[in-house]
Amino acid sequence: MENAIKLLWKNKAVVSLYYLISLALSGIFAFSIYKTLLSKATLSLNPLIRDFDFMLFMDALRVYKSSLVPYGLTLLYIVAFYGFLHTFLTGGIIYAVITNKLRFQRFFIYSWRYWAKNLLYTTITALFFLCVVTLSISIIYLSNDALKNPNFRTNILINVPGMVFLLVCSIILFLFWDYSRVLAYKYPLKSRTFKNAWKIILTKRFPIKTFTILTLFTLMLLGIYLLLDYFMGMTNVYTIVFMIVTQQIYIYLRIFLRLLHYKLIFDFV
Repeated sequence: MENAIKLLWKNKAVVSLYYLISLALSGIFAFSIYKTLLSKATLSLNPLIRDFDFMLFMDALRVYKSSLVPYGLTLLYIVAFYGFLHTFLTGGIIYAVITNKLRFQRFFIYSWRYWAKNLLYTTITALFFLCVVTLSISIIYLSNDALKNPNFRTNILINVPGMVFLLVCSIILFLFWDYSRVLAYKYPLKSRTFKNAWKIILTKRFPIKTFTILTLFTLMLLGIYLLLDYFMGMTNVYTIVFMIVTQQIYIYLRIFLRLLHYKLIFDFV
């Protein structure tokens, strides 16, 4: 892992590219929220705040009823655009991470060459995830339905099996998503990528080991950021600027760990 970290750190151009793409898409998403809901909040939500009660959420839905449909469509378009762009660029990003160099001509060539396969594996992962969510909701519903005399504690505990099932399956599907795309890049002539990805994930310890380590590092970085935000806050211009810069550093390092996962998978398989 140490060697992979050094090589990827020397190739910060691809990390920076991924960061800039994420920053641009986040900006588009934030701007759409501002144009749809936030611009109406000062006129519609302030009276609700002054007369606060437990029906505030329902009142807000009534106030925003006319704008929720176009807002939902705008959000759907943005998510679809982000999904398409991410799927299209994944081949180029994996190429740049694995070869330790970023050449835009080759980057777009590999993006175009692998986008159909990446779309296939993304679609398969999404369909499996929908099945997992459905099963998790069913488990929670049946568990609550079987409970005769619920109380606060049992209401919480009865949902644990369904939530654990959702978490475990989500991790497995995330690993399948990454491993299938890297395998498709490393062995383009093989047609058993789907089966091999599942075999590696379910029979080897390396996938869950690396995922756990990278997740702990990500949570550690998030914890540092939250502690800084808690103790410093945004009380003046200087602290606001400092926290914005800190936030972007955290996002950049999180992206670095995300791309490191690709590199570790390629070295392993």
